[in-house]
Amino acid sequence: MIKTTDLRQKLHELVSGSQSRLQQLAESLQEEEERAADLLYNHLLGRGSDQVYGFQRYMHYTTAFSGDLVLARYSPDGRLLIFHADASGHGLSATLTLMPAASAFREGVDAGMPLDQLVKSINQTLHQQLPANRFVAATLTEIHSAAKSLTVWNGAMPPVLLLGPTGECVRRFESGNMALGIMAQPEPQLQSCQLPATGRLLGFSDGLTDQRNAAGGVWGELRLLQVLQGDSGSGLLRRIIEDLQNFCGSSYFDDDVSLFVAEVGLVCSKTTRHHPAI
Repeated sequence: MIKTTDLRQKLHELVSGSQSRLQQLAESLQEEEERAADLLYNHLLGRGSDQVYGFQRYMHYTTAFSGDLVLARYSPDGRLLIFHADASGHGLSATLTLMPAASAFREGVDAGMPLDQLVKSINQTLHQQLPANRFVAATLTEIHSAAKSLTVWNGAMPPVLLLGPTGECVRRFESGNMALGIMAQPEPQLQSCQLPATGRLLGFSDGLTDQRNAAGGVWGELRLLQVLQGDSGSGLLRRIIEDLQNFCGSSYFDDDVSLFVAEVGLVCSKTTRHHPAI
């Protein structure tokens, strides 16, 4: 007759072995997810973006997959196009939503589309391919150094800020359009101004300003503007993120955060580096 103590021992060994195998499986799945995310984002960023002097981006993901993306690419005629996207949903489903948007952006820029046609092309692609409950909030920014013009299309994103030489906000490009993929044939509303000789262009997702600290306080746009005031040096992205981390008391955020800075003088001072054909 098997003793009760023996049964307990065998049960303990069985449970311990199952827990160990489950832990190994979880670690293996996590490693596979991280490899897949790295491959996917390197593909999107590598094929969708050029190396642009004077342009920086920051992207923080709360999980391996995210719906935030920042791409910068030169058109054949030398215009710099910046695509900042924040897809609906979370995790892998949000990342998959970005894939057709990134491809449409790359193809449209390479074809030399004007900004309004580029917006329509990306929107049409998403409207045809995405389910009705999926969309992509985004901004598309065109820096045209030859024409000395700056043009922004903003679809359901926080304002793109044009900053003066000392960090003051001199122009806000507010949202005046629906997010991409919702309407079948939208008429893009563009905002333009003369391209300044100096200053910076700042774009950010709502994950930045909506971050909360342990007490429930929101970081907010007002604090962002305070960080920007009086700033005329490099490292602006680093200072913004450091202030956000100090506010939250952690380097880990509860939502995805993405932002970009384009130094107008630097972006326009260099000869455009055209991307190779892919």
